[in-house]
Amino acid sequence: MKIRPLRTVFYLISALTVFASSFLITGCEEAPPVLPGLKKSSIYISTAPEGAEIYFNGQRTGLKSPASIENIDPGFYKIEIKMTTYLDSVIYTLVSRNQDDTLSLKLREKPSDWWTVYTSSNSALPINTINTIVIDKNDHKWLATNGKGLAIFDNNSFTVFNTANSGIPDNYVNDLLLESDGSVWVATNRGIAKFSGSEWIVYNRSNSQLPDDNVTCLAMDSRRNLWIGTFYGGLIKFDGLSMTNYNTDNSNMPVNRVASLAVDRNDQILIGTWGGGLVTFSGVTWIVNNVVTSNIGNNYVTAITIDSKFDKWIGKTSQESFQGGVAVYNDKFFLNYNAYASPLLGSIITDIAVGPADVIWIASADGGLFRFDGSKWDRYTSSNSGLPNDVVNSVAIDKNGNKWVGSGGLAKYIGGK
Repeated sequence: MKIRPLRTVFYLISALTVFASSFLITGCEEAPPVLPGLKKSSIYISTAPEGAEIYFNGQRTGLKSPASIENIDPGFYKIEIKMTTYLDSVIYTLVSRNQDDTLSLKLREKPSDWWTVYTSSNSALPINTINTIVIDKNDHKWLATNGKGLAIFDNNSFTVFNTANSGIPDNYVNDLLLESDGSVWVATNRGIAKFSGSEWIVYNRSNSQLPDDNVTCLAMDSRRNLWIGTFYGGLIKFDGLSMTNYNTDNSNMPVNRVASLAVDRNDQILIGTWGGGLVTFSGVTWIVNNVVTSNIGNNYVTAITIDSKFDKWIGKTSQESFQGGVAVYNDKFFLNYNAYASPLLGSIITDIAVGPADVIWIASADGGLFRFDGSKWDRYTSSNSGLPNDVVNSVAIDKNGNKWVGSGGLAKYIGGK
């Protein structure tokens, strides 16, 4: 074995040291060291509805939701979501290394594209308070106004019937009922009237057996009996010739004040009372559901609607110690939705409408308009939609699924289908 001189070994070690130092310096200039297990981050973006364009730090990505932005370095980023007829959404997010985030958001509709509002200022609508909306087979909207009579909107113009130009008994109209022949029954503070399109026939205390001129609500059974709810006089059945009065003196009516009416598939009369709960009358048998006899939770029933499964949707108004909201009644028990047990924040329920697929629309006088599809709730207010006012008195749905809402005028909403 040959042994190298000591000086030669020293030179060799020095050369190797210089080479190694040069390599490390060069490596630092090109890229930082990457430790095992670390990687860049990603953000998964989903929207309702889908198909929104995604912008990242002001640059169009070419992606549409749902989609992922990959290979993101740590930092603070701006994400913009854009879609036609919806308001732009902007999100700022802080991204760390080795992070997979998910962003989900519901896009807000642009009110001008989804809502059309008719008011007494921009149209011939006589007043902005509409108590009831019914829609006929010609898609005309019949409007019960609070002090300006009966208005009809044919989707182009308004026709108004009041005490000055027609035989309507009063300008305060509380409810309407359309018959199959096109005639309409009008409930007012001064009796009821039937309007055939050319003639008005008025029934009140002075010319009929009507016990109270202040008529609150109307319903009709399959035998064409008209059922009339009054403010103080109880329930009346009118067969076209004579009237039969049901009140606390001659029947099992718990109170004489009737707030809402409906007729089910068995021709049972559903009577929403003010203070006495929900009453079912078969023509013979009376069933009273109140806070003592059932789990209805409230004795003040202000709206009744029946869906395609024959479940009854009961609107209730907060009074005394009773919580407002709605209850679904299947003839056995009540399933309650209110501000304590659901996202339904309205406690003064004024109207309920059933849309396609049994989607329920609930009008409230203190919380706006609510949509419930059986699992998810949506709330429409003046601050998050084109709803003109959070006081909603009425709602109806046309054959195309558009919602017509009495709230600070007459509002048409084409979404929520």
